[in-house]
Amino acid sequence: MFQIGDQVAVIDENIEGIILDISGNQVVIETLEGFSFSYSSKEIVKTANEISVTNQQVFNAKKTKNDSHQKMKSSIEKLKSKTILEVDLHIEKLTSHSRGMDTYDILELQINTAKHQIKFAQSKQIDKVIFIHGQGTGVLKKELEFLLSQYPSVTYTDASYQKYGFGGALEVQFN
Repeated sequence: MFQIGDQVAVIDENIEGIILDISGNQVVIETLEGFSFSYSSKEIVKTANEISVTNQQVFNAKKTKNDSHQKMKSSIEKLKSKTILEVDLHIEKLTSHSRGMDTYDILELQINTAKHQIKFAQSKQIDKVIFIHGQGTGVLKKELEFLLSQYPSVTYTDASYQKYGFGGALEVQFN
């Protein structure tokens, strides 16, 4: 059913990656960000070219045994500089247990997620993050802007209107 190198997505989470190892019913996948996760084969599905070529290039760069360590490191750094982390802050994308949450709890989860993603992007030297906040009443956008103003090495603007709608996302650059 699954083979090492297959592109897969996790059914109930917003995680995609490439299969690194299969052991019985357990499948280890690696995400574009370089994290490895283990799932039951029942929790994942194959994807057909939904993962970018860059993800495949990262996988190949890490697994090519004949390349020297320096050449592999160089390839990965080039790919990282092109990586854009896209974070959808809609509550239904963050948790399947939002029923019963009040607006304060929802906003707190969204802002905490944004904080964690900023730290992650900085630790992985990702240059750009897109935070999808939606159009709504503008509360989440204003909270994001306040959060981002706390980081001196960060600039942000509205993301592409064509892709995310008018005022539906913020594009964050790390300087």
